[in-house]
Amino acid sequence: MNKSTLKDGMIVTLRGGEECLIVCDMLIKNNFRFNMFLEEFNESLTHKKKKYLDIVKIQSFNKERVLWKRDMTDWDKVPVGTKVMVKVCFDDAYKEGIFLCMNESGHFLTYDKDRGIEHWNYCVLAYESEEITQDMFEEHIQELCSERSCVEISGNSRCSYLLGNGECDKISLLFDNFRVTRK
Repeated sequence: MNKSTLKDGMIVTLRGGEECLIVCDMLIKNNFRFNMFLEEFNESLTHKKKKYLDIVKIQSFNKERVLWKRDMTDWDKVPVGTKVMVKVCFDDAYKEGIFLCMNESGHFLTYDKDRGIEHWNYCVLAYESEEITQDMFEEHIQELCSERSCVEISGNSRCSYLLGNGECDKISLLFDNFRVTRK
């Protein structure tokens, strides 16, 4: 997803945790004290001056669907040869590949024995196991929660998976972080 695909009514989450509504090419926080213009962002949804203002998630108006979520993987630390899932367009299905590198323009280079070396726009880490146990999933939730510091600050949660009742939205977390297949 890129800046030109943003529409009025979408809700964006910034790297710093702030949620904003898009209205007339502006990002408006619900207390109306935090306003920015979309022109302050690059086409890749990164802020032109401040990294903590990068857009990291886009949701539908009523927050029923996550439309896009920025990959937070540090690709400089991913070893060559790691299994990944890649695609060109946001709506495409993922294909398997072997990670080579991320180039200066932000494209991912992968290798596939049938396709050779290719460039991709989207890349996520593939999981070795086809199955995940409940214990493994609970450990993953604990890791995420410790990284995100799921503490409510003045009514706003730093964790996008924290529901209004203080519980974790485990279904959304599962679909956002794992490749789910039918048994």
